[in-house]
Amino acid sequence: MSFYAPVRTSRSRQRETSMLSAHEFATLLLVHRAPEQLQIDREDVVALVERHLIVMQYDAASGEHRPALTAEGLSVVRCVQRSGESEPDVTDA
Repeated sequence: MSFYAPVRTSRSRQRETSMLSAHEFATLLLVHRAPEQLQIDREDVVALVERHLIVMQYDAASGEHRPALTAEGLSVVRCVQRSGESEPDVTDA
């Protein structure tokens, strides 16, 4: 299963679409489910910020920056969750 995400270029306002790597996709899901467990210095985090799928937000309580999904990032996660619902659970066999 392939997932595509918009990429914005600084030279034009047109959008290109490129596929997320497996690591980027896993990182996106980790931001959604457990952002506190993510190392923010990872290349995948930088790539997702550049694609506008996540943003880094400052948490005043902890004094740290934490990743958070953008609307586009949440849209990708929701699409994946919907597509996963239609697949049968083979563990029930």
